[in-house]
Amino acid sequence: MYSSYFKEIEALREHPITLDGAKLHLQETESDNDTLINVYIEAATRFVENFCRITLMPTVYEERMDEWPSDGIWELRKYPFIQIESITYIDTEGDTQTLSSSLYSTSIKHTIPYIYLIDSATTIDHKDTTDAIRVRYRAGYQASGIIPYDIIAAMLLMIRKWYDKREDNKDGLGFNDLVPNASINLLLPHKRHEQ
Repeated sequence: MYSSYFKEIEALREHPITLDGAKLHLQETESDNDTLINVYIEAATRFVENFCRITLMPTVYEERMDEWPSDGIWELRKYPFIQIESITYIDTEGDTQTLSSSLYSTSIKHTIPYIYLIDSATTIDHKDTTDAIRVRYRAGYQASGIIPYDIIAAMLLMIRKWYDKREDNKDGLGFNDLVPNASINLLLPHKRHEQ
């Protein structure tokens, strides 16, 4: 079961590719276009995350539900999963309580992270309110050095094409029109599909 609410809470402000790394790939030695190159790095990062349905850099997410899942299984949206930060709920008195880690476990099946609540956890009373139950967790590759090389290569190909075509893009072509087929082919093995 998916949550009713989903939000990015905290993200690292670094990217999988540094400005210096992108400039080396572009063979650019001047700093005149640094802002533009940073925009391309951010765009390539977001494209990969949206296309593949993954998180590249470590990020904390929060998902909320109105009630405990009846089957005791909570499907998280972001991958690669690192760890649960906390599971909290609003008790019947309106106070926030933290669920003991002994009352749940986590597992990953086919790139989908799951929380499995033990039976007694699904019967814990909570306030009858919207978003009464919240899980905060960390997802993403632990460091930029462990992101698969083909993802980095796909991003560099995008950045190169966008940089080379920056003057040609005056006729309104969008980034989707400018994503190289080679980038798509490199990303396909990492694309997560809906279950």
